[in-house]
Amino acid sequence: MRSLTLLTTFLVVFFATAHASPIADMKLAIQQQNYQQAYALAQQHPDYEGDPDFDYYYGLSAVQVGDFYSALFIFERLSHAYPEQLRYRVELARAHVMLQHWDAAEAHFVYVLSQQPPAIVVQRIEAFLQHIEQQRHRQHSQWHHVLRLGGGYDSNINSATRQSEIDVLDGLFTALLNKEQRETGSAFQQLSIMSLWLKPISKTQQFSAHVHGSYKHNQVNRDYDLGQLTGYGRFQQRHHDHRWSLQAGVQQLWLAERQYQQQWHTTAGWEYLASPHWQPETRLTFRQQSNRQNDDLDLTRVELNQSLRYQQPHWHARMTLLAQHDTNQEKQLARDTQGIQLSSHYQLTPRHALLAMAQWQQHHYSKRLPSSHLFAANERRHDDSQLLWISYHYQWSRQLGLFLQTSYQRSNSNIEIYDYNRTLIDSGLVFTF
Repeated sequence: MRSLTLLTTFLVVFFATAHASPIADMKLAIQQQNYQQAYALAQQHPDYEGDPDFDYYYGLSAVQVGDFYSALFIFERLSHAYPEQLRYRVELARAHVMLQHWDAAEAHFVYVLSQQPPAIVVQRIEAFLQHIEQQRHRQHSQWHHVLRLGGGYDSNINSATRQSEIDVLDGLFTALLNKEQRETGSAFQQLSIMSLWLKPISKTQQFSAHVHGSYKHNQVNRDYDLGQLTGYGRFQQRHHDHRWSLQAGVQQLWLAERQYQQQWHTTAGWEYLASPHWQPETRLTFRQQSNRQNDDLDLTRVELNQSLRYQQPHWHARMTLLAQHDTNQEKQLARDTQGIQLSSHYQLTPRHALLAMAQWQQHHYSKRLPSSHLFAANERRHDDSQLLWISYHYQWSRQLGLFLQTSYQRSNSNIEIYDYNRTLIDSGLVFTF
């Protein structure tokens, strides 16, 4: 019996030791400035995430070892859950400083100062604010580059109907569509490159230049290989809670390695930044489009976007209302468009993110189809399109990420030949440098 009692006592002590909280050890390691040990302990005990003390020491150690994104995620979570704890807000601001997010860091520091913290905290914050101002005045240019390599399957590379038979001349005859006229599926590979140049002009002004190029190669039919190159510049001016922007750019499209279409655009935008969670935005865009293969696509388009963005520490969403008008009413493909788009980004953990987008658009074509049109002579075309897109991202390291995404698009028309469905599935690697 005594042996059994000793064995039971040993097991109790063993399991109690094995499951002891790491928080005390993390605190001691940080006090001894052994941040790497505290960080390692945190990563060994992910089941403690959500405990405010554990998260706090995890965040402190993450900053010290250079894992700034994890620290940002942790202190955003703590600040949201415990807004009365100013120490979490201070550390959140410090993480933003480490990532050179000057505006976000300044906003959090100013908030803490408004709560009248102790003098030593005020002194520390003022030093950070002075550092932020010095960095802004240095006005360093910044370059960011993203390389994306992927591949997958496209169920309808030519955006064509799946129907094999179509009624013509009001049903008097039935036309048989050949293989090229019906939807064609294909595996594909895609390369995408993006470069961004940021140039601060002053504390309230900034200029940026964006270049994005991509090429999609289809295995089955190269007639629908698509290349695009887009470049634009943007000037931003902030005044109190308002941000104004002016943007101009050009886009060139290639189809089957032949020039297909060129488009120029100018956009004026306004954002209201007073609320930390709700931010409305308005954009007005003028587009001039020139198509090398179809004169009916030479269009001038006016586009109005009204958006409302909602932000939380780990999740943000946007709703956008869209209205477009083609001024070339004599063109066969001129149309008016109305639509709505809902998008969301949820940061599951510092490494895992889930993105989604749903879109609905309605198109009304201005001009009736010609009397010579076999499928719908003298009819005016109306289309409805729906798009659903879901993407998962995993950040393997600061420079390397992985993605997996899928989308489904459906277009319904009052003219059967223009009905089509399309599904894309692709995955790949993202390099950031």
